Amino acid sequence: MKHDATSVPTRPPVGIPSASLADRGIQPPKRYGIYRAKTTGRLDGPGDNWSWRVMITRDGKPLCNKSFADKRYGDARQALQAAMDFRDRILARCQPMRKRERQQMLRRNNTSGLAGVCRCTSRGRDYYIAQTLLPDGTRLRRAFAIAKHGEQKALELAAAERQRQLARIEGETERDTGAVPPER
Repeated sequence: MKHDATSVPTRPPVGIPSASLADRGIQPPKRYGIYRAKTTGRLDGPGDNWSWRVMITRDGKPLCNKSFADKRYGDARQALQAAMDFRDRILARCQPMRKRERQQMLRRNNTSGLAGVCRCTSRGRDYYIAQTLLPDGTRLRRAFAIAKHGEQKALELAAAERQRQLARIEGETERDTGAVPPER
């Protein structure tokens, strides 16, 4: 796939392409998975060297990580074109992560053991909060007070609310995580 590289974009895109883009013959966003990188005087001698880096992950694991140096390809536009062509070949072989799958990933800083559910303290009160970011940018958020429901019940209510929130993400397969609140 050839892309128009007449201007060098300055910011990476936000979000990920939907799983159905390839099925509809739509290209991924121009800079999806491509970032500008600066290296300092390594093998090419002293001075700053710029390159485009293709970085794509699936299930939290790197799928590819390759650099396209401006010097090697002649200039920034030609290096960007090579990076986009490489990225398109990689994406043609793998299915993009679905929105719902991405929402169900457990982050490193999660303390509840459930994706999208966190334990928070506000104004001296403890809560479990279920939250989900919808594709249109709307944030769903609901809190369950531990003082009112008890620790375990508040966590169960937040987990159930999170599943209801995930059901609002359109165009995705039902993939129940089987999330059961951990024993405390």
